Amino acid sequence: MTTPTQLSQIAATLQFTLEELALNRAGRLSPQQTWDATKSALFTGALGLVVLGGLLVAALIVRPAGVVRLILYTMGPLSLALLAFLSWGAIDGAIQRRVIAVEGALDLRSNGRGTEVAVGKSHVPISHKASSVLTKGARYRLYYLAGADTFLSIEPVDDGVPGVEHGPTR
Repeated sequence: MTTPTQLSQIAATLQFTLEELALNRAGRLSPQQTWDATKSALFTGALGLVVLGGLLVAALIVRPAGVVRLILYTMGPLSLALLAFLSWGAIDGAIQRRVIAVEGALDLRSNGRGTEVAVGKSHVPISHKASSVLTKGARYRLYYLAGADTFLSIEPVDDGVPGVEHGPTR
């Protein structure tokens, strides 16, 4: 059985509060989680505008010709489309503000860019400190922001019932 002290230690290490956990259980975001999602969406949107501006400046100032022109006019829109596709998750998450809860055995994975927590078919980035407070193979309920796949909170599950996923998974 998980004690309140253990849950507080998990929350402190993974940088969420017990109040945020309670809101996530109810399918809601805290004001801080909402602001973090909005900042992420604004950053990715601004990055897209910077890339678009850079392409326009390059096209207007450099006035490329021949193969360089073909590359710029072909790769520019393709790279912009790729950036839009990659940033859509953050924007979608900030707009929808939908909390997904997934329950099951926990796995921690290092993917070269950081650490991911996997519960069932869902996996989201998490602090590298997770391995110090979470137990691989133990049952947890993971809460994350739909669309953005952003970690919100996590709690051990002590009911002994086989894991059931709630909500969409990746």
